[in-house]
Amino acid sequence: MDMKVNIAGVEWKNPVTVASGTFGSGEEFSEFVDLNRLGAVTTKGVANVPWPGNPTPRVAEVYGGMMNAIGLQNPGIDLFCKRDIPFLKKYDTKIIVNVCGHAPEEYLAVVERLADEPIDMMEINISCPNVNAGFLAFGQDAKHVEELTAQIKVKDGAALGNSEFYLDEHIKVGAVDEDGLPVFLITKDDFTHKTAVITITAAPKPATGITLNKSELTLVAGAVDDSLKATVTPADSTDTVVWSSDKPAVATVDPATGKVTAVAPGEAIITATAGTKTATCKVTVNCGHGSFTLFPEKESNCTEKGWDAYKKCDLCGKLFDMSDNPLTGIPYRATNDDHDFNTSEWGYKEADGHAHVCSRNAAHHDTVVPHTAGPAATETTPQTCTECGFVMQAATGHVHANHLTKVDKVDATCTTDGNKEYYRCTCGKLFEDAAAATEITDHSSVVLPKTGHSYTVQNSDEAHRRSTAADCREFDTYWYTCANDATHSAKDDAAAADKFYNGKQGAHVYGSEWVDCGETGHAHKCQYHDAYDAVQPHTPDHEGGATYDYAVKCTGCGRVLEPQRENGSIRVEVPFKLTVKKTGEMDPGQETFKFAIDRFGAPTVYTLVQDTVETNGEKTYEGKFIFTISKDQAGNLSEGFVIHQVKGNAAGWTYDESIFYAMPLFVDSYDSVRGWAFFKFDEKGELEYNDPMEEIGFTNSYSAKKPVTPPAPEPPEKPVTPPAPETPKTGDGSMIAFSIAMVIVSGAALMGAALYSRRRSR
Repeated sequence: MDMKVNIAGVEWKNPVTVASGTFGSGEEFSEFVDLNRLGAVTTKGVANVPWPGNPTPRVAEVYGGMMNAIGLQNPGIDLFCKRDIPFLKKYDTKIIVNVCGHAPEEYLAVVERLADEPIDMMEINISCPNVNAGFLAFGQDAKHVEELTAQIKVKDGAALGNSEFYLDEHIKVGAVDEDGLPVFLITKDDFTHKTAVITITAAPKPATGITLNKSELTLVAGAVDDSLKATVTPADSTDTVVWSSDKPAVATVDPATGKVTAVAPGEAIITATAGTKTATCKVTVNCGHGSFTLFPEKESNCTEKGWDAYKKCDLCGKLFDMSDNPLTGIPYRATNDDHDFNTSEWGYKEADGHAHVCSRNAAHHDTVVPHTAGPAATETTPQTCTECGFVMQAATGHVHANHLTKVDKVDATCTTDGNKEYYRCTCGKLFEDAAAATEITDHSSVVLPKTGHSYTVQNSDEAHRRSTAADCREFDTYWYTCANDATHSAKDDAAAADKFYNGKQGAHVYGSEWVDCGETGHAHKCQYHDAYDAVQPHTPDHEGGATYDYAVKCTGCGRVLEPQRENGSIRVEVPFKLTVKKTGEMDPGQETFKFAIDRFGAPTVYTLVQDTVETNGEKTYEGKFIFTISKDQAGNLSEGFVIHQVKGNAAGWTYDESIFYAMPLFVDSYDSVRGWAFFKFDEKGELEYNDPMEEIGFTNSYSAKKPVTPPAPEPPEKPVTPPAPETPKTGDGSMIAFSIAMVIVSGAALMGAALYSRRRSR
């Protein structure tokens, strides 16, 4: 699909470009998008000097999007021309430069600088603040836009070599030059400038675009066509049209008139060029099949294939039968079976078998007969066909697996080396397996080095073993024997005389396991006698006594200290986090906090059971609330329950009053709950069902201040006798008013506390 567009005289291969200011200069995004696929790349704004942009932060997130105030940060025109333009020229795309500035002269400096650069278009950024207009953006004032655009057009025209001069009443006509063009004398009113003589010449008008009346043209080879016409804009452009063909062997074109001559079948692109603008037309040349070479019919024999009569186009090489029907190939006839096979020998010998060969054509043979295999191949003899001698399998050569001897494993002793299990070939190579699949290249790796002596204690009766000290058993002299070879003994080794010992009876050797010694406790028993060490009291595995789910057992010996309660119960485990924060001057000390569950939906607060958390210091405590509820007390828990903190009255503490709801999962009845989901009540007392939690959390704050120690009073130099108190005068109401005020304040406080308590109870 042809997606070419012409914008302001510049032809794009497609109308796709990028928004200015969002794509840098293309290099930043070249790893993510192929720039060759774009019709044009619009760069970030470029100023006459580098702009650092606004200070950070300059991006802010807002509802529905973001706001930014980058400040047109850019590297300046010099670095842009040196770095960014050469990079963009590597791609098949147009280059549009966004020009920015704070004043008209800054725009003009960039435009003049770009005049010598290979760019295609300029985009004037009128969102910039105009310093000459109180930093009002150029685009906010139509007059400023008009003035800026006019100055840029003048500067752009001058940069392209088209001088403009403005004639006024001070310009006087002089003579004419050799071409007949007028010469003017220009003077200023104040005569401060020298009189100048300039020549006004007609400026060339470059083409801004070119189109063809046809995009495709189909011709027969040898035909001449002059229908292609080019239209140049503007109509008075001084650029002439020049024609060219990319494949003259297919089609030629007159460079001046555009007349096309079809040469040979194929496709060629005809291009019309006016200045820097081009337009193309695809020319397809077909063959007219005007000249043929005839191939008469030919009979087949055993050496050659024959064919039916056909003809071949001299221009395109296509084949036709005598009725001008196209052929896909030469119309060969079947090969004649008139063979003369030599049956005295097998002339054809291949992997698939053997056959007799035709004497007229060695490429022809009769039916292939499978080989008759001889004896299997050996290391020196191949396997051949017994009829034709064809080698069906070559001699195998030396096969290690046929010449292996197994070497069994020999354990190393304390005085001699051993070896691993391996296989040895007659050729001297070693292998790890009987199939000789893995060769052992390092022969020393099969050696198991001797271990040397390693003496361990051994009793004389060989049944009573010792470590390093005597125990409670009676024994005789003992010695050390080598662990690697029991025939070697320190008793006979002068170098190990220190391993020979006469022991004495010692202390009991107690085991590591606790033995139940009754209600008094448990102890460790001697391995060799009915003796025990000191009895230790039993240690309960949990506090609070037996429940309906668990008995109390000793963590050491497992003795049942208190049997499980007979009545059934429900055990609820609630994962939690309790955070203790320091908001005052004092560090939180050791404290106990209570938490309870209430029946959900009950008209009145009905606490089923409580649990506590012990804290000491500022941190987050994690664990599980464990509530064990007897079935006869729990009632129907299928509706869940409420979890909250039991507010205490410890000085300096602020208690978290959050309330959570535990909803049962997979409930068949009150005693078949499979799990719980947790939700929080909001400030209005409504459940936040859209925010389920895996655990609940409370935060308690400690705000106590450090006590202030008043300074010790300085002793007076002399004892001071206080004056006698004056008797209040009748009518003095200051103390009476203070007392009334205190009564009013106390009453208000009591009333507020009562209202708060009533609201909490609801």
